[in-house]
Amino acid sequence: MKWQKAIDKINAEKYCIPHGWDTKEHIAEELQCSPERVHDMLKNGVSSGAFEAQDFPVWDAKRRMTIRVRCYRQKEAANDNPSLEDRIKASLARNPNKTSYQIKNNIRGATIAMVDSIRQKQ
Repeated sequence: MKWQKAIDKINAEKYCIPHGWDTKEHIAEELQCSPERVHDMLKNGVSSGAFEAQDFPVWDAKRRMTIRVRCYRQKEAANDNPSLEDRIKASLARNPNKTSYQIKNNIRGATIAMVDSIRQKQ
């Protein structure tokens, strides 16, 4: 049984809900409604872009497999229109091993010199 506990622990760490996202059960508690109604209540916010919805794989130790869990989060107003520098910084944080040329190609208006200077500041 030590093996199964070790596998469950590793998978529970790997397959979990990222920070900042809430399950429909958590949101239902805050909204004081049933979890089945959460999607309907957030539908307009998701379509307008105020909220984000995404499915994440979560480890279920009883079934010994991952299950898909629908999660939601509110978009931050400050990040609705990030500056070019902020977009470059975010891209560098997500892709630290990519070259400046690759980063530049993914961000409209960026140059290799911009990416290099921001990379050096970090």
